[in-house]
Amino acid sequence: MILLLLAAGLLFWPTPMRSQVLETGTRNIANFPGPSIVERIEAAIRDCASGPCEVYIPAGTYNSSPIPSWKHRDVTGARVGVAIPSNVEIRGAGRGLTIIRVTRSATDPPATLFANASQSNQNIRLRDMSISWTDSALKFDGVSIFICHGCDQLELDHLSLEGNPNKLVNLLDSTGSSVHDNMFLLHSTGYGHGDNALGVSRFDPAASVDGAAGVVRNNHFIQTGDYRIFSMLIVGQSGVYVHSNVFEAHLPPPGNATGIESGQDNLARLPENVKISGNVFHGASIAHGGLNNSEISDNFLDHGDIYIALQSGTTASLSGLTISGNEVHFGGIGIAGLEHTSTGKCVVTRNRVFDGSIGTGNSLLVQDIEVSYNLVRYSSNYSGIDCNSCSLIRGNVVREIGQNAPSDLHAGYLIGGTVQDVSDNVYVDEQHEYDTGTICSVANPSSTVCLSSGNSRWVWLRGGEWGFG
Repeated sequence: MILLLLAAGLLFWPTPMRSQVLETGTRNIANFPGPSIVERIEAAIRDCASGPCEVYIPAGTYNSSPIPSWKHRDVTGARVGVAIPSNVEIRGAGRGLTIIRVTRSATDPPATLFANASQSNQNIRLRDMSISWTDSALKFDGVSIFICHGCDQLELDHLSLEGNPNKLVNLLDSTGSSVHDNMFLLHSTGYGHGDNALGVSRFDPAASVDGAAGVVRNNHFIQTGDYRIFSMLIVGQSGVYVHSNVFEAHLPPPGNATGIESGQDNLARLPENVKISGNVFHGASIAHGGLNNSEISDNFLDHGDIYIALQSGTTASLSGLTISGNEVHFGGIGIAGLEHTSTGKCVVTRNRVFDGSIGTGNSLLVQDIEVSYNLVRYSSNYSGIDCNSCSLIRGNVVREIGQNAPSDLHAGYLIGGTVQDVSDNVYVDEQHEYDTGTICSVANPSSTVCLSSGNSRWVWLRGGEWGFG
């Protein structure tokens, strides 16, 4: 691909040649005719013929032509504004400088602004611009700003994508994608309108997909609508690495938005080898669906949960998921099951949960969960660690799992089902003012002095009324 020279932060353009091709090989859409930005981009791409091509859109605000006038169709039959072949880069002057606006009216057909020209396309790049989509039509399947069926080595970067199509970006059966340094502003207005900011999924059962789906990194996802059931990012394909993103929603209680959702694909399989790591969630959760042989690690959640549960209709089983090193405030970590499927062989380890809990589902639906070396503290509404299907509970610390009132009690550890190993767990709690008793560790069976530190095999109960069993 031909590169542009950057000098002192300015782009220096040579005088256009007679064929409207700049000396660098870049096509400037200002030099191409058309009733709107859509047709001018198309004309610039055609001028590239079959060779690698870069199309430049100068700073300015551009309105698309009416959607019914768009000539191309994607594999679903949706209208396509710009069909992009292999080895084409379309770039603007920067976010907030190059602005494209699309309005889809109530009677317009399903459509997408950008799509790959064929399923064999490679090396497509879209960058450095803002695109907004306003949608009021009843039909919503296949509606997006950008859709790629079977792309390889796609790159989307430094974009600002905003609006309420079904999905802002929809990547289907694609491999080696790199989606980075973008702003996704999802304005959910109703079912089918603003469902997802980005989808990475398997779609066509007949398609052969070799290789990992790609990387989603350093993006900022914001839910600006008020439909919390929708998800900002859908992971429905194996081999996705999601890291260093921010997921943000400021919705009124109760509940949070869904930052990342995973689940069964069109081949009735759960994604594998997915890593969700180092992301930040504000008022948003990692929720629903399931992942096999995957990792959710080192994320920070403020008013959000990590909740994994196979959704209704799923036939695949879930195993081999590790949830580790996450920090959760005002939320919890949970694994639940689904009838007629299997959920098990998962590890929940070295997480830190504040004002929340760690829990596993019914032992009839979930088996063999390891819960180890976690810290849970400051929860008054839930038991600290609630294990109904844990095979191992080891090395956890639970602190200050309190009671809202004398009759509203929550346990530090609530254990049911068959457990192979419960060892080296610590529970530290204060009684506050709810009754007059004391529970503490002492040095030996006859001591009446509470230990402030150290290890002990003896617990002293004094005063109050204590119940067991």
